[in-house]
Amino acid sequence: DSLGGNTRTLMIGCISPSSRDYVETLSTLRYANRAKNIHNKPRVNEDPKDTMLRQYQEEIERLKKLLCHQQTLKIEDLTVEPEEKEEVATEANSDLDAKRDRLIQEYQQEMEKLKNLHENEKNEKENVLKQIQTIKEEYEENIQKLNNEVQEKKNKELCSKDEILNRIEALKKAMIGGEKANDQELSERRKRKKMAAEKRASVIAHLLAKIDMNEDREILQNQYKDISQELHLKTEALRRYRHKVKSLEKEISDIQSEFEAERQDYLETIRKQDQNLKLLSQITEKLAGNLKRECNYSDLEAVKEQAVWLEDAQKYKLPEIIKPRTKLPPPGSIADFARRNKPKSTEDLDGGRPGRPPNLSGSFNNLWLNG
Repeated sequence: DSLGGNTRTLMIGCISPSSRDYVETLSTLRYANRAKNIHNKPRVNEDPKDTMLRQYQEEIERLKKLLCHQQTLKIEDLTVEPEEKEEVATEANSDLDAKRDRLIQEYQQEMEKLKNLHENEKNEKENVLKQIQTIKEEYEENIQKLNNEVQEKKNKELCSKDEILNRIEALKKAMIGGEKANDQELSERRKRKKMAAEKRASVIAHLLAKIDMNEDREILQNQYKDISQELHLKTEALRRYRHKVKSLEKEISDIQSEFEAERQDYLETIRKQDQNLKLLSQITEKLAGNLKRECNYSDLEAVKEQAVWLEDAQKYKLPEIIKPRTKLPPPGSIADFARRNKPKSTEDLDGGRPGRPPNLSGSFNNLWLNG
């Protein structure tokens, strides 16, 4: 069925000449040979369950016809008596009827099973479709949530970018000055002045063409020269202003780049200082746990409370370390003391009272003090 009943199927078996792929090559060849020997019968496309039901119904009809045909047959080769013939015919008919009934019952049961199976598959298919729809709705809901989160992040980034641009614009206004803050208005004003000057120059040139060579023309020519010179000066000033604006814009871009670089450096420094602070804190906790209780630095909280910040020196003034001192007797002092204080009698040994053990606590106290 996997190869298709109404189509010509081509299967390509990929094998290898390598010796290490010998087992897989044989397995592929066996499978390809089995697939090659499959011969499907072309049939109309229909549901497999409907096909099986149709086949069972055809088989039932065929068996019914066979039984009817066998009942009409005449038994001619039998050599028994008529009574025996009737008994044999009756037994044969009863056996055939029983077989027929049994076959019909089996086929009906099988058809009922197939119908139930078909109904169950339909119900399962509906349940699967419902589950798929539910999963699809959950997926679309999650996608919508993710899109909303992405949009919120974009809005936040745009807000932060707008804040940076506003700060840069404020710096730009502070650097350029009030009269040069609005470059567009300044350029429009310069364009209007330039157009007015050109218009005046064209009017003067038109008047010069009409008047004759006289003193008035000389005056007009001088005035035209003055206007041309003024226009040239204003054009030169406009060029200088444009150059200055470009240089200021470049300077603003450099300041923005430096600001971003410094911000990244500050962030990196803060991260490193945070790591170093955590490292020093862990080392301090380790060392404080190994110090003796007599040392004042075993209690870090008390040390923090006693620490005082010195504004001039820009550092903390910490309390002095209190080190516990352990006094030990010098070598040989125990033997000398025992030799000097050796008892002369048993009464001295037992503290002057017979029948009691010697009192050595005072001796050891004297030994410790003398040592």
